[in-house]
Amino acid sequence: MPSRTSSSSSCRGTAAGNSPKYVFGESYGTTRSAVLASILEQEKSLDLNGVILLSQILNFDDSPDGPQFNPGVNLPYELVLPTYTATAWYHHKLANQPAALEPLLREVEKFALSDYAQALDAGSTLTQERKSAIAARLSAYTGLPADYIERANLRVNGGEFEKTLLGSEMTTGRLDTRFAGPTIDR
Repeated sequence: MPSRTSSSSSCRGTAAGNSPKYVFGESYGTTRSAVLASILEQEKSLDLNGVILLSQILNFDDSPDGPQFNPGVNLPYELVLPTYTATAWYHHKLANQPAALEPLLREVEKFALSDYAQALDAGSTLTQERKSAIAARLSAYTGLPADYIERANLRVNGGEFEKTLLGSEMTTGRLDTRFAGPTIDR
């Protein structure tokens, strides 16, 4: 059996050494693949042809999965709103379901980056009247009850959304929200 401790440069010039080499990172593996690529190149003298990223998360501050752990950073709630809308539209959970999704998404994107962003940035200075108005619009865009959104202080994270949209019995998919399955942990 060949030794596993041989220098990594010993395969240079061989057929194996000339084969394309890629690192693949999916989800949290995308940040790890960047570190791995650096280690392979700097410490092991192994040149890569590329790094492939799928469902990358390169800025954890933008993740809808735990934004409550970084108070004051509201961008995840704004960025995920069109996804919530598309999911609710697909599952026919919008009160006034439009026939076409694209015009609705353009409207939601504009709302997310303007009125919604301003309401979130207002924090505790947001009036109850304005909070209720924003919650009503969020309800129209997400299919979630306005009172639920208000109790969440206008901030619904990814896990809450996927467990709430279809009721207590079903949960939407994490990576492809068109899919749904039985709720395991209500």
